[in-house]
Amino acid sequence: MQVYIIVPFFQHKRGILARAIRSVCAQRQIFDHPDVERIELIVVDDASPVRAESELNDVQFPVHLKYRIIHQDNQGPAGARNRGLDVADKDGFIAFLDSDDEWGPDHLARAVTSLQSGYDVYACNWIPLNATKDVMRMPSRRSLTLTPSAILGDAGEIVGDPLISEMNAPMCKLSGLAYRMSRFSSLRFDARLRNASEDRLFVYMMMMSRPKVMISKIIEVYSGRGINVYESVPWGGVSSLAIVYDQTSATLKARDQLTHHEKAKTMLRRQLCTQRRDFAAIFWHMLVRFRLPLRQLARQMMLDPFVMCELLRYPLRRLDHLGKSRRTEGH
Repeated sequence: MQVYIIVPFFQHKRGILARAIRSVCAQRQIFDHPDVERIELIVVDDASPVRAESELNDVQFPVHLKYRIIHQDNQGPAGARNRGLDVADKDGFIAFLDSDDEWGPDHLARAVTSLQSGYDVYACNWIPLNATKDVMRMPSRRSLTLTPSAILGDAGEIVGDPLISEMNAPMCKLSGLAYRMSRFSSLRFDARLRNASEDRLFVYMMMMSRPKVMISKIIEVYSGRGINVYESVPWGGVSSLAIVYDQTSATLKARDQLTHHEKAKTMLRRQLCTQRRDFAAIFWHMLVRFRLPLRQLARQMMLDPFVMCELLRYPLRRLDHLGKSRRTEGH
């Protein structure tokens, strides 16, 4: 059995990657696992301003952990992950780790135990950046239903359709995701999605094949602060319109892949409506400040012509909302 850990890397500050890799080196009960022939760390340096070599020079690697650094022109996180997948063995296990996140010490061993036992996908609980509690305790995950696992403590198999489960209660953060490469050998990230949703689309495509999914309730991933286009972009400008464009692209692509899954299509249509409202809100926010993003408007309309309906409705909705607020204040 071979295990590949893929880390896309692009950071401006030193020390971020080294912190992530030290959490890999600190994994327990895996480097001397009798069934694991090889564990390889693949760091894809996506033309990072801080070179990967300078980050790894001071890291003490376990004897059985091999690593390599691949350099490429900047292609974004999706392109970097794809490069790692392209060099991994097709019969191996894949685990992702973003360069600004950290693993808990038992993450990889628990993932390998699950995949060895016949599961196709493993995902775990995590703590989002600046959050006060883990995602399993958040209201949005209350609909998650698991059958308790007999092979792994504090874990369970997703009950029902994994795609619907992921849409209702998303658990598959990439830094906590591991899977059998042989089950999804041709699956890749959409490298055109450089601003948002490349991870969401990847997971949706994975779940469409109804894999066996193990979810760990234990917190095994800790989100860190590094370069994150989605989280760092301020709302109300051209960059936030680019994020909505990628979100819409991912939703439409996922919808186009579904043929006989009406419930999932309905959920994707709701996502699409939300993205149209988001685009309209940002567009009108810019317009009233005498900024007219015509290029972004034309691009969005080519992708999703129905966004124009929401653009026309938006000011009427705002006026109606203001009217109701004033009537409430009057009473």
